[in-house]
Amino acid sequence: MSPARALRLAVVLWVIYLGADDWMRSAISHGAVIASVVSGALLAVGLAALVLAARHERRLKAKSGAGT
Repeated sequence: MSPARALRLAVVLWVIYLGADDWMRSAISHGAVIASVVSGALLAVGLAALVLAARHERRLKAKSGAGT
């Protein structure tokens, strides 16, 4: 998602939030927290996968280099 599109989405959501009733505000806030947690978890899993892949590649290179 481009930064401009993300900004437009944030503005639209903020306008909806400001026009919402009290019971809707808590639901929107709760949803935003859940979305942030899920996003952070996906980022952590992705970074862990990259680190493990790099580590695995280094081990394979070390094994192939040791045999020659």
